[in-house]
Amino acid sequence: MDCREEEGMSARNVVVVMPFGGSDHVQRRRAILNFKRLEYLVRNRCKVRSAGSISETDYVVYGVEVAKTAMDEIPDRALRQIQNADILIALVTEPNPNVIYEVAYRRAKDRAVVLVVDSVNNLPLYLKSLAYHSWKQDDILNRIDKIASDPAGLPNLPDFAVGIPNDLKETIDIHDGELERGLQEALQDIESKFEPEPIQAVHYLHGIVSAETSSFYPCSIVEIAFARRSEFLNPQQPAVVRDFDEGFSRLFGYVDKKAAEADRPLNLDKLLARMQKFADKKDWDDFIGEQVALTEAVIRQYGFARVTVPLRINRLHPRSEYRATSYLPCIISQVIDGSLDGPHRMHLLVVYIELSDVAELKRSAA
Repeated sequence: MDCREEEGMSARNVVVVMPFGGSDHVQRRRAILNFKRLEYLVRNRCKVRSAGSISETDYVVYGVEVAKTAMDEIPDRALRQIQNADILIALVTEPNPNVIYEVAYRRAKDRAVVLVVDSVNNLPLYLKSLAYHSWKQDDILNRIDKIASDPAGLPNLPDFAVGIPNDLKETIDIHDGELERGLQEALQDIESKFEPEPIQAVHYLHGIVSAETSSFYPCSIVEIAFARRSEFLNPQQPAVVRDFDEGFSRLFGYVDKKAAEADRPLNLDKLLARMQKFADKKDWDDFIGEQVALTEAVIRQYGFARVTVPLRINRLHPRSEYRATSYLPCIISQVIDGSLDGPHRMHLLVVYIELSDVAELKRSAA
């Protein structure tokens, strides 16, 4: 997915579960076109304001993928994909046990689900009470049937990664306003109370630092989303703090962790703006200069570098234990989810180690 032309400050991963059409050629093509309709509406037509945004143009960027399930089985990989998605969209165009199971599995995890149905009669009783959005739009369904049934097999639809056919896109632009509005309202409602689920990488990094260690060294887990190798998904806000301890909260001037949690999303611009107030200009400029260089050398290029410039805190800090101290932010571990050559996320464990002798650090680095 290429998000360079998008304006969103937040990225959300949407997974679609739906009937796949089996081995029948026409049904398979119809399933691909059904997915392209949903993908186009969510990625290109829905305008959803980012949680905590202050700008009228801060829209969410949606990556949309289809759950990798087969007709007769739901592999563990697909269930992990369904569980870890920020949002699940279920397309129910027929009574399909796989899709119903996937929705139930997702709901058991108490995570966001958007239902799109051809007929409410295709839903079991326990799902009929949920809000849902109507798939039935004759002009669009007729266009999908015509493209899917084209005896020449045009356009070529080998898999779900193809682009949307132009004539289907034009038909959606004209006739699909009702579904577009329904999806946009559902996504905006989800975004207004969005809280990312801690994924396995976060749990793994948490296990590296013991409670005893983190009581001395403030730490946080930072997530960075990439569109592809070395290309940030959102260059304006590439990194978000996903988890942190009490020490980190107090270091960045919050009363406690609860106060920091209430200030989400904790992107780096927000945190740096808080910390800059507690640093003298020359010290701050040196610190930021090295952080920018480290981002290019270590984060973008997956390299290694030794940190030498500490974060020096002056006497303006609200907590006495941090006044006139110096901390070296150290990345001590990382986990990468996904292919380096495609969309993926990097999770970093960052520990702030207090320095007792900054001059000695400079001599050792010389």
